[in-house]
Amino acid sequence: MAALNILPSFCLWLTGISLALAQSDVSAELEPIRAKYHLPGLSAMAIKDGRILAQGAAGVRRIGQTNRLTVADKVNIGSCTKWMTATIAARLVDRGLIRWDTRIRDLFPEYKGFHTAFSEATLDQILAHRAGIQQGLTFESRHWNQLMAQNGTISQIRRWVADTVLSDPPEVTPGEFLYSNQGYTVAAVMLETATGKLWEDLMVDEVFTPLRLESASLGLSYGAALPPKAPVGHDLAQGQTQAVPRAPMDAGTRLRYQAATAPGGFVVCTLQDWTKFLHAHATSDISDYLTTASAERLQKPFIGAEGYGRGVVAVDRSWATPGQALSHDGDIFGEGAVVWMAPARNLIVVVFTNCRSEGSEVPLGMDEVAGLLVGRYAGAFAKGPWLEQPRMGRIRADAGKLALELQTLPGVKYLLESSTALENWTVIPGAIESPAGSFLQTYIETNPLAPKFYRLRLSGDAN
Repeated sequence: MAALNILPSFCLWLTGISLALAQSDVSAELEPIRAKYHLPGLSAMAIKDGRILAQGAAGVRRIGQTNRLTVADKVNIGSCTKWMTATIAARLVDRGLIRWDTRIRDLFPEYKGFHTAFSEATLDQILAHRAGIQQGLTFESRHWNQLMAQNGTISQIRRWVADTVLSDPPEVTPGEFLYSNQGYTVAAVMLETATGKLWEDLMVDEVFTPLRLESASLGLSYGAALPPKAPVGHDLAQGQTQAVPRAPMDAGTRLRYQAATAPGGFVVCTLQDWTKFLHAHATSDISDYLTTASAERLQKPFIGAEGYGRGVVAVDRSWATPGQALSHDGDIFGEGAVVWMAPARNLIVVVFTNCRSEGSEVPLGMDEVAGLLVGRYAGAFAKGPWLEQPRMGRIRADAGKLALELQTLPGVKYLLESSTALENWTVIPGAIESPAGSFLQTYIETNPLAPKFYRLRLSGDAN
């Protein structure tokens, strides 16, 4: 209980009440899959309608150590970061700070020094890997030594990377698909130029903070400490059954690699926070996080009925109907991740392993887990603990009235109740009587006639 110091006659009380339903622990089912594909560790989570249906982890954080991998560990989601960068772009488009059809030549005064094939390339094309910008392996084979010799701020090095790939000839004819990490670096420079903010700050301001991804950060999820405090990346060589731990990058290499690659693959967070970001997209039809037009653009192929859109792939799957399935995988620092989701069913499945394989072990292992969870839960009734419990946020005076900020989860129905003596709770009329449409809502108390307590709880939970 906390007393309000702005309006002393009011008191606030937040209930911790929730359904006492435990989600399924699938750790035992992950273990044989982990062993089958020789993976050090394997974890997964399934979310539906904002509830955690299943989660689990098997194996260890590092080969040779006994510390178990857990579902609460922060992990590298790799290229699944791309949908977050595309989401930043969408939010800036919604505010008129940039356009989907903004061209490289509109933001780069020195564009005349670039290859002429890129002068008309748009932000939308770049996010869809349709601008012809060289793929990551090409960039590293051509320019790695130059990259490692760069000095300056992360923004300056990132700009050098963008200038370099735009000066090279396109690797494919613009308009054709070519997956490009450095294409996302160019997009990030466009966003930085349009806003005057670093991509790293935009990620915090547009994704981490409004969606309350409290575990999220940028960079490596592990260090050299033993026993490990986080999952350590591993490499599994072709034909081998024992993965080898990776050493973390030194600070200088990491800085330059972040400048060159981060917008396409540097986010670290827990599986639960990752699914919170994905839930924002699954509920984008009712959420105010993105406009309807931007949300729809981010969930459809750039060209055709199926294929890559902007940071995510849209494909037809029977279990995802009446809509499409959305998917992306990630691979960075010897760690792998994959998401499969069906927005029409508000189903989200994510899988992680602390391994990269030269063969097919990692993709096959993650796909087997994803298939297990999708098959089991695509048609299931949503039950289990909520992805996020409702919380009271900031409390302030507003024109002599009490403003209560409520930290909510889109698509979930909340009840705000009041009581004068912590009993006989009454639902406040008009307060969260329909599914929440945002991650933050405000209720104005217009009738402060007596000392009151307030509680916020999920509709349907026990009293």
